[in-house]
Amino acid sequence: MAKILSIVMSGEKAKIKMALNFTSEMLKQGKDVKLMFWGPSEGVIAEDAELQEGLKKVSEVLHPLACINFARNNNLEEKLKGKVDLQPIGKYIAESVDDGYSILSF
Repeated sequence: MAKILSIVMSGEKAKIKMALNFTSEMLKQGKDVKLMFWGPSEGVIAEDAELQEGLKKVSEVLHPLACINFARNNNLEEKLKGKVDLQPIGKYIAESVDDGYSILSF
């Protein structure tokens, strides 16, 4: 079975929405999917109510991640708490690749 780590870096709402829709569809199909926000996408997801609704739906099945370091450096930590799991993601990405996940970036 496919194992996919979706990394959302873009600050473009349309790309973030695409990543949320893709993740939702893969989950419906029973695929092993992880979702991570990194960089500019963290700021957009922290502020956009429509994207937060899409994030809530995905969060019913998995726990999306975001980079704690980027969040701290950009004063986003409080806005992201409760929406995503905040942690350093460099090691997480490497471990996911070691575990056989393919990376898909948005």
